[in-house]
Amino acid sequence: MELLSRKLRHLCSTPNVSFHPKCVKLGLTRLVFVDDLMIFLRGDLPTVSKATTELAHFSTWSGLTANLDKTEIYFGGVSEEVKQLILQATSLQEGVFPFRNLGIPIHASRLHADMYGALILKLQQLFISCPSQYLSYAGRVQVLNSVLFGLGNF
Repeated sequence: MELLSRKLRHLCSTPNVSFHPKCVKLGLTRLVFVDDLMIFLRGDLPTVSKATTELAHFSTWSGLTANLDKTEIYFGGVSEEVKQLILQATSLQEGVFPFRNLGIPIHASRLHADMYGALILKLQQLFISCPSQYLSYAGRVQVLNSVLFGLGNF
């Protein structure tokens, strides 16, 4: 995955390819989890085509392939014409916002408090469960602060 990360970062330094507009400051091209990969790039045909080529090279080299039945592409701020060109070029299914990753809603725009309902419910269940009964009030506050701080980082 380190090789793929380097290839994606290098890809953004080539002509006609760029970072996703919201990821330029961080230089963010991807998020890698145990069995999930999210790639963030500018939504235009040259960028997506070159990224698809890099993914194919990586797959050949590593033997790792994406499950195309579970792979979706998401668009934000892309014209319908460009969107259709990209969908035809990649043969991927278009995903719909909001979607959930690790229980957190992901959306193209700013999230609102009501979108965190499922996460808040899980936190409430955590504090009601048996292990949390052994925590003091200060311990519970510390756990809650850690979770909320981690959520902001996520």
